[in-house]
Amino acid sequence: MFDWLDKKPDHPMYSVEEAVKLLADLPKDKPDKALEEITGWLASVKDTPGFKPEARAGVIKFLDETAQPLERKEMAAYLAEPHLREAHGKHLWQTELEFWSRAAEAYAVCVSEIQALGKGAPVTLKDDLPVLAARAVRALACRMKLMMMRYEPVDETLGKSLHRLYSLSEAGGFVTERIHTYPAEAVHSTVQIEFLKALMLETAYTENMAPAEIELAFRTVSRYAVSCLFGTEPAAGCNFVVDLSRPAAPRHVTGGEATSATLRYFGAAPALPKLEEMAKQNEQGLLTAEQRLGEEFSPGQKVTVLKHLMVYWGPNPPQPPKVRVKISGELSVVHGYGTICKYVTHIEASAGEVTEDMDVKIKKKKGLEITEEEIEDPPETWMEEDASDWSVGAVVPQNAGKWVAVGSLCAIKPPAGSAWWAGVVRRLHSDAHNKISASIEVIARKPVALWLRVLGQGDTSVANWETTSGSFAYEYLHAIVLTDHAKAGERPVLVVEKNSFVPGHFYEMMMGDKSRFLRLVEFLEQGEDYDMGSFEWQQAPKG
Repeated sequence: MFDWLDKKPDHPMYSVEEAVKLLADLPKDKPDKALEEITGWLASVKDTPGFKPEARAGVIKFLDETAQPLERKEMAAYLAEPHLREAHGKHLWQTELEFWSRAAEAYAVCVSEIQALGKGAPVTLKDDLPVLAARAVRALACRMKLMMMRYEPVDETLGKSLHRLYSLSEAGGFVTERIHTYPAEAVHSTVQIEFLKALMLETAYTENMAPAEIELAFRTVSRYAVSCLFGTEPAAGCNFVVDLSRPAAPRHVTGGEATSATLRYFGAAPALPKLEEMAKQNEQGLLTAEQRLGEEFSPGQKVTVLKHLMVYWGPNPPQPPKVRVKISGELSVVHGYGTICKYVTHIEASAGEVTEDMDVKIKKKKGLEITEEEIEDPPETWMEEDASDWSVGAVVPQNAGKWVAVGSLCAIKPPAGSAWWAGVVRRLHSDAHNKISASIEVIARKPVALWLRVLGQGDTSVANWETTSGSFAYEYLHAIVLTDHAKAGERPVLVVEKNSFVPGHFYEMMMGDKSRFLRLVEFLEQGEDYDMGSFEWQQAPKG
């Protein structure tokens, strides 16, 4: 007569034990299919009535924990092909997005059910509440990260959910309770720290970062969020503020703002020295692997992202770009380091020289003569939309630009121009109709491609370097000198192929009758196939 006390929900996965049985046949060799299956289970367990709160929470936690290694494989696969017009990559992204969306919703239901029990909730459920809320916030942050990777706006629903979960956790008195968000994570976290991760990612200005860089930024945020500041009152180092009563993104603190019980102030000031230290360590070891933040990322990528975060989390982040002028016309575009070198002004060993003030003097015919046979990838034609002093916006045609990604090096020629400019794709926007617009930063209107001859490192002379190397055969490095690029710390700037820039190395610039010598100084950034850095002119080495 008391069978109703043991009544089970009308769902095959009514307990963790049953969930273990039902997931036993997951396709282990197809992580995308396995993740899709778990996502479906998350949605159905969330939506099915009749679950006891502890049973629903237990099953959802098990499903999520089972999915974690699959999600990591899926993310790695997506980052290998993140281009906006790559169909398989978009499928991987959609699979990731669906998983984190359903996980966030499922955990939010668990939190609401437990809090609805009030004081009558079992002690074990109360103890589990910080973990469930932290995982819900983490899932929302991961969903936010994925939206950023496709350069889509973070919707208001996500913001509302994020702020609501944090507010509930704060009201429940467990927002700063130390937990292990997942069993495999050695570092403690809290709901507040997980919330801070999402906020810091929102303030990182990811619009001009490639998907892999956004993932790297998220890992950096996850590592250093515990060092960030967070409070209910304005404080030194808290240069951002968020309003829990609104779904809007955080904004910079301007000073003189009216106080409110729903405002929370935060900032990364204590973490910035740690980011700077890691950036220096990676810059000093550009040719070696560095385990922190992931071995799959090069030291150059890490330096690029760390410097970016230091700028945008710092006290004086860059101002919004200047007003752009609407224009129209056909823009010729080529991409890829090797291809660009064929189009920009090219100086052979005896064809000209670059003076110390970066003026180019050509002794022979300007430019590189290109035959039809030499052009493997003819220029694409894009339509200009707008422009500013050193930036061009254009629509990428449907039948072109499959290569386009943030961080892609390219050369462009304006409609009425005769010379090729060097540029980098800085931002992308994709709308619901798959229209892709690109913003290209012009890094030089007068780029010069030439050869550098390796001399050595530090004070090593040419003769000594030849002796110690055991060979009289020189090594050479191709470079694009950005003759009219804004200088970095009063030093001129050049671009070389990816993973080729090593600070401290000396080179001889192969041009004209008078050799020029230079030393690479500061690594500035790494893109899809290039390194950018500053250099300084040197006296001829002894030898």
